[in-house]
Amino acid sequence: MKKIAESGRLFVRMLNGTDAAQLLHIYSNKEAMRFRESKPLETLDDAVAFLRSAQAKNKTGKELRFAVVEKRSGMLMGTFLIKPLNEQTAEIGYSLGMEYWGNAYGKELVNLMMNWMAKAGYNKILARTKSENQASNQLLLKVGFKLQQSKVDQQVNHYEFSI
Repeated sequence: MKKIAESGRLFVRMLNGTDAAQLLHIYSNKEAMRFRESKPLETLDDAVAFLRSAQAKNKTGKELRFAVVEKRSGMLMGTFLIKPLNEQTAEIGYSLGMEYWGNAYGKELVNLMMNWMAKAGYNKILARTKSENQASNQLLLKVGFKLQQSKVDQQVNHYEFSI
């Protein structure tokens, strides 16, 4: 297991075949999933399909979805997504299990991966989140993203960070 990036309480690695059960736990929570654009996973087969799709996209480089692991427990706590738009610009997304909310893991993760992305040559990072997701909106502002536009019809806020 090669670590992509590491901070005080977590590390990031590639997703692997053993992650399906924990992905089901994270992505089946209907309360948490109301902030995402996809439907909740319902079965282990759904989680395996999600995992295989992510791994296939990782191979093409069109999307890079990483596993986020809590160091103390060794548990998969969520995922971090990078969608390269060109050599210098990418959009990010992140999901953490609800049991990790409210403990600044999101801020730690986004800061860690923004530093990793800067070293990888990205100089503009985009993010979007539903307007109702106040915690994520506040997190992005705290780490230096600037609100670009709010699409009222879709209730989505768009953010940009320049390195």
